[in-house]
Amino acid sequence: MLEDEKELQKTTDKIVANILAANVAEKKIYTDERVGKEYWNLITPNAFDKKLIVIVVLGYPERAGVWSYTLLRQSRTSESSMERYFREFGRNDFGLVAINPNFFGPDIEGNSFIYQLERVVADIATDKKIGFIGFSMGGKILVEFLEQRPELLERVVGLALIDPT
Repeated sequence: MLEDEKELQKTTDKIVANILAANVAEKKIYTDERVGKEYWNLITPNAFDKKLIVIVVLGYPERAGVWSYTLLRQSRTSESSMERYFREFGRNDFGLVAINPNFFGPDIEGNSFIYQLERVVADIATDKKIGFIGFSMGGKILVEFLEQRPELLERVVGLALIDPT
């Protein structure tokens, strides 16, 4: 059972390292112009070249590469890892992007979620289709984002909300 936040972060870092070592995902570096610092999102290789790009919006306080800190706290590492999703999306020639809104610390307000969504959507060519997966708080933020950006709806081919708050 992982109770300590440092252990939780260490396990998350290990999961991300394993995903990268498996060559099913890579880090895409962005700069948050609001704070002048770099952060990264996890993407399948050549994600933005695919016909369909799916954006995963995780909950609070999860980081890219991990679905659920609740599962991690229960030592359910394999269930929490996003590795198999990156593997399957890549195998089926879909792009997968897991944004990392809690990179600088927990974002309970959702400002980094929206900022990162805007940055990723701007990287997707207008002729590409977009899918969205929202987990927990990420689902709520995703719905709010799409309500603010109705022009994107014609490009959206799917929306999955998993345990939205």
